[in-house]
Amino acid sequence: MSESLFTTQLPTLTDVAEGVPVTVGTALRFAVAGKVSGFRVYAPLTVAGTFAGALWQVTGSSSGTLLGAATFGALSPGWNTVLLGTPIDVDAVNPYKVGLRTSEGRYAATGAFWGTGFSNGNVIGIQDNAVVNGITISNGSFGSGLVNYPSSTFNSNGYWIDVLFDATPTSESHPTTGTGAFGISGTAAVSTKRTTAGTGIFGISASATHSGGDSGVPQAGAAYEIEAVMTALARVFDGVQTGDEVGGVPTTLECHAEVVGQVDPPSIVLELDNLNWDLNMGGGADGFTVVALALVSYADMAGAQRALWRFLSRKTSSGIVRLKTALESNQTLGGLVSYAIMTNVRNIGVVTYNGVDYLGAELIIEVVS
Repeated sequence: MSESLFTTQLPTLTDVAEGVPVTVGTALRFAVAGKVSGFRVYAPLTVAGTFAGALWQVTGSSSGTLLGAATFGALSPGWNTVLLGTPIDVDAVNPYKVGLRTSEGRYAATGAFWGTGFSNGNVIGIQDNAVVNGITISNGSFGSGLVNYPSSTFNSNGYWIDVLFDATPTSESHPTTGTGAFGISGTAAVSTKRTTAGTGIFGISASATHSGGDSGVPQAGAAYEIEAVMTALARVFDGVQTGDEVGGVPTTLECHAEVVGQVDPPSIVLELDNLNWDLNMGGGADGFTVVALALVSYADMAGAQRALWRFLSRKTSSGIVRLKTALESNQTLGGLVSYAIMTNVRNIGVVTYNGVDYLGAELIIEVVS
């Protein structure tokens, strides 16, 4: 199913009429590469004239390169879609702008909507005047006529034009060629899985290196395929709710192999990216410790503090308790290990991730053969 930026949000002005042809736009980017297969528009109450969607790659603060366009058919008030004849390739680096071309200047809007940015799955709405890839982005924006790039902005207004986005499927293979006690070396990551349900984000990835020279002697069956273990962890955590709500919608964790480059509010990202090898963990058992980094980002620090507190609290509805419960009910990860349990939370505070500060905490998961 295609992803879009807007979900349950609704415009506050449902029948704006300029009386002349205009183009209004939404600036966005994507967490991963993929294709834009079409457009969505929230049609005004009074439908008159022609309506078309267009997509530009933003090339400057007031310029863009047109990538494609499609004309909507008969519209009805509310959300409407149109598919492109040929989907448009987009990447995870450049900003883009999707525009609504309306011959009678009719559209829906919300004042001061883009004072902050937000995301839904892999589609990220950019805050007005934010800098992306070295370009200052205007959002929402408008321009006169039906062919001009919408470069002007006023009051960070929101215009309800959206995309249909499909992430490019990926697959990864990581052979185990090492000679260490666990018989693995190099990098491993779980197989890609992306969903569009819920409003939270849950990323899971892992990398590990291990060389020979350990004094401990591994027990029989201790040479795991780390990729299989991480895939099993992803399956355990996929779909777990955090116990929090965003806009009245329960926040659900989503598993995918590559954690997003930047965390956009409101979101919770959990990354398993640090494996500490612990040989002979007691009673002759062998295993490793997974250090999971939980990052919380909201539009304000107070909101982030409340979200992290709810996530880490001991209440039965909290995210950490739900993660522990899910793991405890799948301790052997499908028979791959003897047990895997979440044992500790540490280093709660400000965490710098990809050069940006978030509130966060480390979650410790023990995996034993």
